[in-house]
Amino acid sequence: MRKVSLLAFEIVYSSVKKGGGLEIKRRHNALLGENIESAVWSYSRRTDRTTGPEYETLLQRTPFSILAFLLPYPVVSRSPSAQVVEVFNQTGEEGGINLIEGIQSSLLVLKLNKTALRRTILRIHNWESKYHLEMSLASHGIRKLLHYIVSKQYLLYERHLLKRVDWVFHISADELKGMQKAFSAPVYQAKHVLCPPIAKAVINPDFSKKTGEFDSIFIFGDMGIPGNAIGIEWFVEKVWSILHKEYTELTLHIVGLGSEKIHADGVVGHGYVDSLEEFISGINCLCILPIAYGGGVKIKTIDVMASGMPTIYSTKALEGIVGVSEISPYAFEIFDVDDATTICRMALRMPDAIRNRSRYAQEHTQRFYSEQSFLNLLHSTSKSMESVN
Repeated sequence: MRKVSLLAFEIVYSSVKKGGGLEIKRRHNALLGENIESAVWSYSRRTDRTTGPEYETLLQRTPFSILAFLLPYPVVSRSPSAQVVEVFNQTGEEGGINLIEGIQSSLLVLKLNKTALRRTILRIHNWESKYHLEMSLASHGIRKLLHYIVSKQYLLYERHLLKRVDWVFHISADELKGMQKAFSAPVYQAKHVLCPPIAKAVINPDFSKKTGEFDSIFIFGDMGIPGNAIGIEWFVEKVWSILHKEYTELTLHIVGLGSEKIHADGVVGHGYVDSLEEFISGINCLCILPIAYGGGVKIKTIDVMASGMPTIYSTKALEGIVGVSEISPYAFEIFDVDDATTICRMALRMPDAIRNRSRYAQEHTQRFYSEQSFLNLLHSTSKSMESVN
């Protein structure tokens, strides 16, 4: 295997950091570091600001065809051009590997020739039908109906898609088990394999040098993502309102697109910042990840773990993480005010305990969610493909 072509559902070369795109870029760089020819093609919207080569960025299009009504819009809007189909067919014919990143990018699978299909891996970032059904149950009004319709569209599409591929990589251990069970009929021949994402300590201050009581609580996340916004707003309204009365000296800092619109006593919404590391270096903080919804493994979760930052997670933020029971991080059930408040009090009263727990999580994440783990898996999969061919 000397060549890999990646097709990404989300813009990889973005001037604004995005979790999925960042992780795909890490694997692209890992391949280049192994002297493997790697090319990334990623979809973007007209509003995205790119920082990479233009030829690698494919513009999402609004389709005017019957497919726009039968298939989920995120899939149809990422219809590959003839040029992209030719590139990925050639990669397969030359013995390389095609990595299709996410169900949203998978329309390409239906257009590849048989030789290229045998050298193609569909990598599941998010089990879309399950995610939209979950969002339907949590929503109200027209959003509830729309999410339900999209979940049914995805379910029908997934049933067809998984009949076409031989290899399915999963970033989430939970979703791997769920999809294996859901698509276990004889018509589905795909091999389901766990392919953990690559973690990177995006926040690099040496937290071992920070001791004593916390002076701040820190939350970060793009408020344009429902799973972030709902969780953050809930935490501020229900949990912080209680904690702030007991710990009046603490400040809650919130960073991320749209966070500047959050206003509450003791809360400072900073909006988007270029450097989380620079921001964090000036405070002695306890991090909270109150993610409410979402599928797959949350890249933000493993990146925070790899950083060693003292952190409390919602159980949703920990879904799909391998070895959670061994790491035993501080966690609370999302929307359970008593549980969240109790865990936060415990961490604030015994800061050294959560610091020790976070260092253990850091060691586990750096070992399991590594570049080398990904490269080893890709090499072994390539050999398996060759033995079948």
